[in-house]
Amino acid sequence: MLQQQLSLQLPELRIHQSPEFRALAATVVAVCDTIYRTRYGILFIRTVVIAFFPVIVRMEGTDVQVQLIFNETSSEPLPSDEDVVETLKTEVNNPNSTLMNDFNLTVVADSIQLIRVANVSTTPVPAATTIKAVTAAPTIATTVTPTSTIQIEFTSRETFVPELSDQNSEAFKARSKLTREQIEPVYTSAFSSFLRLIVQSFREGSIVTQAGLVFNSTDPLPSNEQIISTLRDAVTNSQISFDIDPNSIIITSAAPSGVSSLTSVFTASSLALVSLLLSHYC
Repeated sequence: MLQQQLSLQLPELRIHQSPEFRALAATVVAVCDTIYRTRYGILFIRTVVIAFFPVIVRMEGTDVQVQLIFNETSSEPLPSDEDVVETLKTEVNNPNSTLMNDFNLTVVADSIQLIRVANVSTTPVPAATTIKAVTAAPTIATTVTPTSTIQIEFTSRETFVPELSDQNSEAFKARSKLTREQIEPVYTSAFSSFLRLIVQSFREGSIVTQAGLVFNSTDPLPSNEQIISTLRDAVTNSQISFDIDPNSIIITSAAPSGVSSLTSVFTASSLALVSLLLSHYC
């Protein structure tokens, strides 16, 4: 349970390479990536967890600082500070959001704040300077644990209903739950690096499902062919209860949602540094 992982008595959350840090960081990255990629599309690149800090503000909690990295070379304007904050607050405050429940993550909306914005050039920045600019905390390391999200699409030979287009509808929630329950065990058994499946949308054409497969990229990642064949074999062997067309399974994109060093983050893109409080209590 994440509530246990957020305990103030867990010094492991200060160690970037610990299983506890990796697990919680992967969850925060998956949630933020989904929210901001939905909002900004290709303008948004990835989320990087910088650090966790113990906090007591009328309750136990863990403050997390994350980098939200945007593509400064895009022709689209970068989002405003206010829009970056409000995008996350809107999702956190949405009582019909399935995302926060899916990951069992509770964020205190009033704690979300933009603490630094940097428009950086392609000139390399020394790692020591980078760390100091982010935070003075001595526990910050120069590396973070990366994850990769691979986008998959497949068609189910069933009748599409308009409610599936609305992420807040009961039909969407039920279909998302069924999809995760059926497909996650398939990939969990096949790949040790697999973390979770995130349903992103359903569209008409029977039912076309678009989803993200999240992997811990510190472990060996499967190839696109392995990902497709694993699901295709599960379908043909009747491991999936709904009628997926095995020939419809495709990989639409694969993008890393983390990087190996802070230096490479600063030499690549513009970013926002955001602080938010993860609470023990729902």
